[in-house]
Amino acid sequence: MPQRDGGSWNAMITAYVQCGCADKALGLFSRMNRLGVYANEITFAGGSRVCVLQFWRFFFCLGKFTHLLWKFGFSGNVILESSLVDVYGKCRVMSDARRMFDEIRNPNAVSWNVIVRRYLEMGQEREALFMFFEMIRVNVKPLCFTVSNSLIACSKISAVKEGIQIHGVAIKTNIVEDE
Repeated sequence: MPQRDGGSWNAMITAYVQCGCADKALGLFSRMNRLGVYANEITFAGGSRVCVLQFWRFFFCLGKFTHLLWKFGFSGNVILESSLVDVYGKCRVMSDARRMFDEIRNPNAVSWNVIVRRYLEMGQEREALFMFFEMIRVNVKPLCFTVSNSLIACSKISAVKEGIQIHGVAIKTNIVEDE
């Protein structure tokens, strides 16, 4: 390709990640930086998935990745911060996922969905429910996925009372009609 821009680099990095070719994705990311093409939030979101694919390099990769986020001025970006919460959760490091989540200044519905889902996947149903009700307490409208994940958590621990409350939230917020 004679003329490469950020979009073409991002497309290639994302394609390599989706095909499981993390080394090639990291190589392209490094090459892109050497050539002076600046990364954006799409690049960094793809880069976080590379860290998951390269679990054995996870901590080194994530440390460098987080440093790059700050260097390129993406701190405070809820999309990227939520992506890091997701990475930690997928790598089963929930203490760091929670720490990262707690550092998000204004978590959105996607951020909340990520943390609820990761707690559920780790078998920490009570914590998933705690986060769901915390989201409601701070007036963030849940996504239908978050409601579903929370109801699954209720079913796994026989939390009938909480399930009824979540059902009420879904009705009150018209969750089905909106999505």
